[in-house]
Formats: sequence, structure tokens, C-alpha cells
Amino acid sequence: MALPDNEQFNPWYLGASPGVMVFQRGVSANPAQYAALRLGYEYTPTTALEFGGLLAPSVRNSSHGRNGWNGTSRLYGLHADALFHWDSGVLIRWCDPYLLAGAGVYGGGKPFFNHGRAAFAPRLGIGVMSHLTERVSLRADAVAFCFANRHADFAASFELALVWHFGE
Repeated sequence: MALPDNEQFNPWYLGASPGVMVFQRGVSANPAQYAALRLGYEYTPTTALEFGGLLAPSVRNSSHGRNGWNGTSRLYGLHADALFHWDSGVLIRWCDPYLLAGAGVYGGGKPFFNHGRAAFAPRLGIGVMSHLTERVSLRADAVAFCFANRHADFAASFELALVWHFGE
């Protein structure tokens, strides 16, 4: 986020968000609602690194995939991402777009990913932040995943987050 010289730069941030994940047919699950948390650090006004996690407490099997489990399962994940903001050289308070790239590890209570309980997933996404104050922002993300296990299965997630910036 490009800030004028008279504004305070708060490099650390925490974010909390609800989200929904939509799975490719091979994962055999209905869209799942989840909660996510993230901790980030803005190295420069255009580059940030963040670590986060998510928990979907109840993912229902849609019974048309190849993984062979029935009923409901929980899904959890940890990820690390880099964010690359566009920089116009002026304060972009209401519309601060960015690209997101990273990787995560995801698991489930049942053999969620092609008969496996865990999968590595590269992540690629796009988002936008709206900076309400120097410390509080709203954020919307759309992220694509490729779960790499025995097969490559895809999913997409959509989040709306409240972000709190802290530190000096």
C-alpha cells in the first residue's frame, strides 16, 4: 500500500475471514464453508509475505468422485503466500489490487484427496484490498488450488476478510 510521507506504515497485519471452497469433480465434495486466519508482513509497499490456515468443519461428500469416502469430513490447511500489489505511486485507498502466489498443505479427516488424507497444493490468485483507515482494511480474494497427490485435482476458494495492520 503506497502511503504518503505523513502517514504511518504498519508492516504487520492479521486477517480473519469466512470463505467458500469449490472442488473439482475428482475431489468428490460439495462446496465447503470455512474460516481462515492469516499473519502477514509487508516488506515493501508492493510486496508482502503471509502465513495462514483454514478449517472447514463439515465438508459433505457429493458421491461422484474417485476417492471413495462417504458422509462428512473436516478439511484443514496451512499455506504461505506472497502478495504483489500494483503500485501507482499514489495512495490507493479504496481499490488496492494484488496478485497472490504460494503453496499449502491440506488434509482431511477422511481420505479426501485421491485416497490420501493430505495433499500439497500450489496456489495462485487475485484480490483487492480497500483500506478503510491506516490500520483496518477489507480484502477479497479468489484463489485457485492444484491438489497434488496421486492425481492433480483442482479447487477454487473465495474469501472476504477483515485485516488489522499493526507494528511500526
